[in-house]
Amino acid sequence: MDLCEYLGYRGGNMTIYDSCYENINTFLQYVKDNVEYKVWFMGHYHVDRDILNHHILYNEIIQLTPWYLKK
Repeated sequence: MDLCEYLGYRGGNMTIYDSCYENINTFLQYVKDNVEYKVWFMGHYHVDRDILNHHILYNEIIQLTPWYLKK
């Protein structure tokens, strides 16, 4: 299960608007699966939550310091 499904979000098919739109969830899943990263920051879900090395920000503000990025 990808992170979008875990959070209960099943939308994201932009092709219903116009064929020039990419499915952003498919693209981001590809990046997640193929890029080595330490932390991933995201928004959109209207929650503040940490899930392993994924940080969902809504109201929370995080100062990105070298210490934080080493977590």
